[in-house]
Amino acid sequence: MSSIDGIWDCTLATPGGKEAAELALQSGADSSVTGNLTVHKDGQTVALREGRYDGKNLTWTMQLVKPFKLTVKCEVVVEGDALSGHGNAMLGKVPITGTKRV
Repeated sequence: MSSIDGIWDCTLATPGGKEAAELALQSGADSSVTGNLTVHKDGQTVALREGRYDGKNLTWTMQLVKPFKLTVKCEVVVEGDALSGHGNAMLGKVPITGTKRV
C-alpha cells in the first residue's frame, strides 16, 4: 500500500468555475495506479487510465464525456495528506488540489 491509496476530496478549478470531486486511488506493485474521479456537480464518474506513480509524483489520463468529449492528462504531486497539480486539456491547464479523506 502506498501513501496515495485512498479517497481524496478534490477541487478542480475549471474554466466554468470550481468543481468538487472525489478521487479514488489504488496503487499497484508495478508503480501503476487505478481508480476513478467522480465530479459531484453532475455525478460523472470516469476511470483513470495509464495511471503511474513515482514516489510522490502521480500521472494519469481520463476521458471526460460531459459537457463534451475530452481527454485530460493529469499530473499531481502528493505530499502527506495533500495533493496539487493540474490537468492538461485543449482548454489549457486546470488546477487540481485535494486532501486525503481515508
